[in-house]
Amino acid sequence: MDYAQATLPHNSTGFAPIQLEIGYLPQTSFNWDRLKGPQTVREKLSYKEAQQYAKRLEEAWTVARTNLEKAQKSIEQQANKYRREPDFTVGDMVWVTTKN
Repeated sequence: MDYAQATLPHNSTGFAPIQLEIGYLPQTSFNWDRLKGPQTVREKLSYKEAQQYAKRLEEAWTVARTNLEKAQKSIEQQANKYRREPDFTVGDMVWVTTKN
């Protein structure tokens, strides 16, 4: 279940959590057609490959961060839609709960 959850894209980021962690979305079902591009992770990368990999991850994190900020603003607007400023001032008598 954890793996299934990690491979599903989230609305807030636009990416699956595992995609942001390892840099690509792993194959979740078997396809008889040969996939294009590198499909295995080697233990050692060249300096240039490592830089490209790090750059791809950083770009994905930047996009995810931007998407999260947009989602937060949207939720904030919805939450504040019916809120109002307090209508009491210093010295007014108010009810206070001691619960929690």
